[in-house]
Amino acid sequence: MQVKEKPLSLAQFFFTIIHGIIGVMIFSLPYIGNIYAKNNSWISVIILLIGFQLMSIVIIALHKRFPEKNLFEIAEIVMGKTIGRVFNLILSIYYLVMAVYACLYFAFLTMEWILPLTPKPVIYLMLLIPAYYIATAKLEAFGRFNCIAIIVTIGLIFSLCFAIPEMEFSFLLPVGEVPLSNIVKASIHIGPVYAGINCILIYLPKVNGTMKAKGKAVFYSLFTISFIYLLATLACVAFLGTSAMDIVIMPVLYLLKSVTILGFFERLDLILISAWLIPSLISFVIYVHLAFTGLTQVIQKKNNLILFALFIIIYISCHATQLSIYTLHRGRDIMLPFNSVSMFAVTPLLLILAVIRKKKFSR
Repeated sequence: MQVKEKPLSLAQFFFTIIHGIIGVMIFSLPYIGNIYAKNNSWISVIILLIGFQLMSIVIIALHKRFPEKNLFEIAEIVMGKTIGRVFNLILSIYYLVMAVYACLYFAFLTMEWILPLTPKPVIYLMLLIPAYYIATAKLEAFGRFNCIAIIVTIGLIFSLCFAIPEMEFSFLLPVGEVPLSNIVKASIHIGPVYAGINCILIYLPKVNGTMKAKGKAVFYSLFTISFIYLLATLACVAFLGTSAMDIVIMPVLYLLKSVTILGFFERLDLILISAWLIPSLISFVIYVHLAFTGLTQVIQKKNNLILFALFIIIYISCHATQLSIYTLHRGRDIMLPFNSVSMFAVTPLLLILAVIRKKKFSR
C-alpha cells in the first residue's frame, strides 16, 4: 500500500478501524467466552469494552505528541534507533504471524462450512490474491473499499436481530453466578479479537481532520466494535444456552443457520460466511500492512517486492501448518501472551517513554 497518498476521510478511517479489528474470529467469540465465564460471558465482553475505551485515550494522547508519525516511527524516536529497530522488527514478525493465523482461520472456516471439497491451496489463494490487489492499491481506494464493506457488517447485525423472538434471556442470568476470576479470564482469552488495534496508529497520521474529530472517530469505532461483539455474545448465549455452546465451536453461524427472515430467507449462515470474505480481506490486509510498515521502517527501504515476499512467506507458512481446529486453538493459546502485550502494553509503553524522555514531534 502506498504511503504518500490522498489522506483518509474521517468516515473512511472509522470503517477501516472497524474492519481492521473485526475478522473471522467473531464467529467463535461466544464459544471462547463460554469456556470460562458460561452465562456471564457477556460481562467479559463489557469489561473489554471499558478497557478498550480507556485504551483509545492512550492512543490519542500518543498521537497528539507525534501527529505526523506512525507507530513504528514513534518507537524509533522514543527508544532510540537501535532499540527501536529491534522493537519494530519483533512487532513486524508478530503481525506477520497474525496474518498467517488469520489466513488459516479463514481457510478452516471456509472448508468447514461452504467448500469442504476445495483443495487448501485454492482456499488460501482465494484470500491472498484479492488481498494482494487491495494491499497494493492507493490509500484512498482502500478507504472507499472499507466504506462499502460495512454493508456486510450491517447484514450480520440485521440477521442477529431476527433471532430475538426465539431467544431465552433467562439464559443470561443470574448475573455474577460465575466467579469474577473466571469472568476476567474469559476477557483475557477473548481479547485477541482486538489484535489489530495498533492499526489505528498506522492510519491516524494519514487522516484528514482535527485532533478532536480523530479522537471521536477512534472512540466511537472501538465502541462500535465492542457493541457488535457484545450483541453476538448476548444473542448466542440467549439463543443456544451454555450447554449447547460447550460443543458448538462457531455459535454465531449455528444461530444464523436457524434464523429465517420473513418466512422464506433461510441458511443465512451460508450467505454471511460467503460475504464475510470482504471483512476478512480487510483484516488480513491490515495485519500485512502493519508487518510491511514495520519492516520498511527497520530496513529504511520501501518496495513492493517486500510486500510480495510477505505474501509468499504467508502462503508457504500456511502450507507448512496442519489445518485443524486443534491447530487453531493451540495457536491461539500460544499467541495469547503476545496478543496481550501488543494490545495493552505497546502503546502505553511508548507514551510513558515519550513523557519520561520529553519526546515530542516538532517540525
